[in-house]
Amino acid sequence: MAFTLRLRSGDVEPEPELPFDAPRVLVGRAPGCDLQLPDPSISQRHASIRQRGSEYVLVDEGSDNGTFSGATRLPRHAPHALRDGELLRFGRIWVEVRLGPAEHPIEVQASRELARRLVDAALALDQKPRGMIVSVEGSGTSLCLVEPRRPYLVGSKKGADLRLPESGLPSRCVELRRQADQLWVTLMDGASGTLAERLLTPGSRTAWTKGAALCLGSVRLTLSDPTALVLEQLERGPTERLAENAPIDPPRGADGDDDEGSEDEDYAEDEYDAEEADAPEESEELAADAAPPPGARPTPRAPGRWTRSDAIVFFLAIGVLALSIWAIRWLSHLGAA
Repeated sequence: MAFTLRLRSGDVEPEPELPFDAPRVLVGRAPGCDLQLPDPSISQRHASIRQRGSEYVLVDEGSDNGTFSGATRLPRHAPHALRDGELLRFGRIWVEVRLGPAEHPIEVQASRELARRLVDAALALDQKPRGMIVSVEGSGTSLCLVEPRRPYLVGSKKGADLRLPESGLPSRCVELRRQADQLWVTLMDGASGTLAERLLTPGSRTAWTKGAALCLGSVRLTLSDPTALVLEQLERGPTERLAENAPIDPPRGADGDDDEGSEDEDYAEDEYDAEEADAPEESEELAADAAPPPGARPTPRAPGRWTRSDAIVFFLAIGVLALSIWAIRWLSHLGAA
């Protein structure tokens, strides 16, 4: 059994997703959670997804702001069977669950990378420093390492990610590669350097520890990680309590997949109404003279209007009445005689 959790909140494009193939997955704000969501509305240990037979169930672990399936708040510590495509909400964060094998394999420290990515997006939106930053001491030159597992080259060559043109260094000095909160340093052949005053061996990968300096000849490089600092603050901070009626809108496309179709229907109705409004008045007259369908009740005539048939019937009735009066008088006259 396997499933994928896709994040539907935030300004991260494309929407991040994590595949899982484990009997229990913990969702929360604390480091070490299988799905770490760095939002103050998320509890340290918010909820868990557990395998039960041939299905997965979601259990709220006593969170402060609750676990929701759509708009329904789930009871604490009560299992809820998950459905494919179901939208879940942890605090203010929406997550979509997809049951079945994942398209991509599970990566090591994928949850931490996702947490960093979310914080990076928020810092970028606020125009604040983000990612890991390698700075050249004594100058304004720096390199921001945002992408995980990407090799960043430091050297004097023109195509280096961090170029040191007047340092007398080789064209290729070191390769930097970030993975989660760890930065790895690989010394290139023909170069020399020290990290935390320890001599580096060409071709070997060494972890860059916090507070240490990387020295390449006369150049001294320092490392800072503003994203990790924000993450640590979020992990240690208290849970933000949300109001019971806090307006938390569902993600885009959750309940408006048929909007395009409905717009087409509205346009068709408007077009039909416009054609009726523009139809000539003769059509109304033809409709009035048309015979009613079988079984239809006749349309009542407006009071006070006489038709030609009414006039003929009236005058015939007057003639019959006058003839009747004359006949009665004639018979009375014969009887008197």
